Amino acid sequence: MIDKKAVDLIYGFLFEIYFLFDKIMDYNYKIKTINEAKDGYWVTTDYSSCYLSKEYGVEPKVDDVFKTHMAGSKIRGVDINGSSVFYKTDEELQQERLNKLKEIWERKKATFLEEKDGLDASFNSLPKAFQESIQKKRDADPNYRINNEAIEMFCYKEAVEIANNLPKFKGIPNYDLKARVEKFQSLSFNEQKKLVPSLSDGHSGGTLGTACALASDYVSSSEFAAKKIQNVKNDMNNDNSFISKVKRFFN
Repeated sequence: MIDKKAVDLIYGFLFEIYFLFDKIMDYNYKIKTINEAKDGYWVTTDYSSCYLSKEYGVEPKVDDVFKTHMAGSKIRGVDINGSSVFYKTDEELQQERLNKLKEIWERKKATFLEEKDGLDASFNSLPKAFQESIQKKRDADPNYRINNEAIEMFCYKEAVEIANNLPKFKGIPNYDLKARVEKFQSLSFNEQKKLVPSLSDGHSGGTLGTACALASDYVSSSEFAAKKIQNVKNDMNNDNSFISKVKRFFN
């Protein structure tokens, strides 16, 4: 059973916080410093700083009274010495947001078109299981290639790099490939880089973790096992030492 008095108390407290926040956001502050840029001014008060574009035709001065009108974290309007410099309606703010989203989308689409041939080549070089995984995502989301494929392709390629150059560790059987991947993932990046020099320098913690998880799946697959067997067979055709071929298989 919800205590109505407690709810009223909480709502009252939240209202006071909102009221205080609203007052702070719309409070008048004197300008302390101004740094002119090519297209506007960086205006600093005791409370905060913001950029005022020259498109509004107003030149702020030190000690002018500067007031901002906020919509969440976005400045929707500015007054100087009691006169409005600009004020954006809810409709104008929404249109700004939509224009920005369109700009971001067009930029992402242009980047994808520039990278498409490289992504296609990378796709064709991947193990079949990884290709199938990517293709499922392409089929499920028509915008996948533009939004996500580049970063995910990077992770898939790095997973193959890790799997194909997986180090051996003392105390872990060579045949326990998943344990070797887990050990590799637990190391610092500098240690990982020493063991697998071909590892990309462009990783974040997220992409490297994803690559290791994918590598763990890959080394457990029948496709990877078949590849290792084929490598041994190829070696056997060019090497008379049977023992070396057996050792090669378990590396």
